[in-house]
Amino acid sequence: METTSDSIPEIDGETSPPTRNVESEDFPESGKMVSERSGKVGSGDLPISGESGFMVVESENSLRKKKWILVYGVVGAFVILLVIITVLAAMLARCSSRNESNNNTATEKTTNNVPTLNLQDKIKQVKEHIVSQGYSSSDDVQKESTPQDLAAQFMGLDDIAVPHKTSSKGETFEWMERYVMTVFYYAMNGDSWVVSNSFVNRNIRTCRWVSPIFQEGVGCDKNGRINSISLERNNLKGTIPSELGLLDYLISFSAADNSISGPIPAWIGKLSTLRYLHLYGNQITGSIPTSINELNSLIALSLEDNAMTGDLNHITGLRNLAFLFLEDNGFSQKVDSSFLTNLPSLKVLDISDNDFSGAVPVHLFSDGGLNVFDVHGNYLDSFPDAIPDNSTLKFLSMHMNPLSGTFPSTTISSLKNLEHLDLTSTKLEGTMPEELGNVKTLEYLFLADTSFTAGSIPDTFQNLTALVDLSLKHSGRTGMIPSWIHVLKNLVLLDLDSNNLAGGVPREIGNLTDLTFLFLHRNNLEGTVPEELGMAKSLSYLFLDHNSLSGSLDPICNQLTRLRSSTSDCGYPNIEIDCTCCRVCCDDDNVTEACTEIDEHDFLMSLDPHWSTDYKRFEPLKGHTVYYINDFNITRRS
Repeated sequence: METTSDSIPEIDGETSPPTRNVESEDFPESGKMVSERSGKVGSGDLPISGESGFMVVESENSLRKKKWILVYGVVGAFVILLVIITVLAAMLARCSSRNESNNNTATEKTTNNVPTLNLQDKIKQVKEHIVSQGYSSSDDVQKESTPQDLAAQFMGLDDIAVPHKTSSKGETFEWMERYVMTVFYYAMNGDSWVVSNSFVNRNIRTCRWVSPIFQEGVGCDKNGRINSISLERNNLKGTIPSELGLLDYLISFSAADNSISGPIPAWIGKLSTLRYLHLYGNQITGSIPTSINELNSLIALSLEDNAMTGDLNHITGLRNLAFLFLEDNGFSQKVDSSFLTNLPSLKVLDISDNDFSGAVPVHLFSDGGLNVFDVHGNYLDSFPDAIPDNSTLKFLSMHMNPLSGTFPSTTISSLKNLEHLDLTSTKLEGTMPEELGNVKTLEYLFLADTSFTAGSIPDTFQNLTALVDLSLKHSGRTGMIPSWIHVLKNLVLLDLDSNNLAGGVPREIGNLTDLTFLFLHRNNLEGTVPEELGMAKSLSYLFLDHNSLSGSLDPICNQLTRLRSSTSDCGYPNIEIDCTCCRVCCDDDNVTEACTEIDEHDFLMSLDPHWSTDYKRFEPLKGHTVYYINDFNITRRS
């Protein structure tokens, strides 16, 4: 029932109900019709038929009395309902308070047996728990502003309760691992990270401390245990905290390309489940710890581009180790038959740019599983005279070692599927071996800067139709450039610089449609440059200076739309060849700086490039590592 005003007016000394609109359903038993305008029964309305056929009219006082009875009834019912609701609410509040009190009592009994703690007391409790469980030393925890102290304060603010006697193993491990990763964050200068990856976020579980875009950060298994840490190129600085050794489910730890310093800690051996350890591109010092050989599950160890020293005697017996990257450090030892033994799963070994000396051990080839063997930039002086047949090795790089003696033809011929051979800048002598023509799988052959006896380019090399790179620079080649060169249809690089080659430039070179780099400078070539050279549409670098060539290169340059740099003997005053498109013009009688060094901003920085094809590798999140050849890694010769 609805009123139109909040007060009830007085009429004739009586209290009258307000005017309202009602429908006939208000009085169904009487059959009366009520006017919508006046709210009173009126004779102007249509009658409702009854037995007599006439409208029944009651007195106004009788109608008013019935209305008031109805009002009082409704108000009374409302008051009673309100009382009931109030009583029920009070009872529920009392029950809730009693349950909360019981819960608090139970919590006090089951969690540390202490009442609710203030912040300082909780931090104190956290620190006592950390020390009692041996997670960190008391000195580290109590000393102000250490990573352990900061982590303890974070855990004190955290909503996760400190583990107690009745806590489940899962709760205990979750708390411990959260503390460990918080220590790691502060120890690695987390405030300066490029991407925070949600670390030290109290509203997020530790397993969610990960970048949603790059998927780098913390990874967990189905049981919520941390099994991976991936924080590459994230400006990590500092030493690795010992607390990380508590992560006994860790499978992959990758913190490459940062500024991590100090040695690899001895406790690394505790990580018995570790399979992938990638710490390359940091500032790590010291030697490889003895405990490394306790990592029986280790598959990949990447420590390249650091400042480590010592030997590799402790890397032995790791039967699952497949990828070992140690290049660009300061490791040193004499290599012999005891070097890196008992590694039956080894597939990739890169120890380049260190200080190893001695002979290349035959046992590394005899095991039969090695795919990549890169030892360039060391002090190895001899290679095995013979090795068993090997069908797995594909990449062999030994350049910039003082290898002496004659070329190990028998050894190389045993490598049935070799794709890459680099013996640049060694002291090998004798005849350039024709046997290399039998290794038809070769794609990259570098024999530059060697001491081979002067002679022509072996005709057997025409069998190497898979060749992509051929560098015989400064290797004592004489005679003519062979006309069969065009059968090497996959050539991208042909470097014959600094030899004593005579005759003309073979017109057949124009058939090499993939040829990008053609270096024929510093020879005794003569005659005109054949216009057919313009058919080699991929040519980007053409070096022809310091020869006796004549004519004009302009018609050829006009056809080579991809040409970026070219040189010839077009220098004043002894112009031997016309070339308006040459970037550098040389004069045989006047050596200029420009003729010995191209602009440093160019892809090729000098006329004396050192070719060293390398391989690169990528490591997806799950730690799977593969390698691939990266062509045209050009550096200056020292």
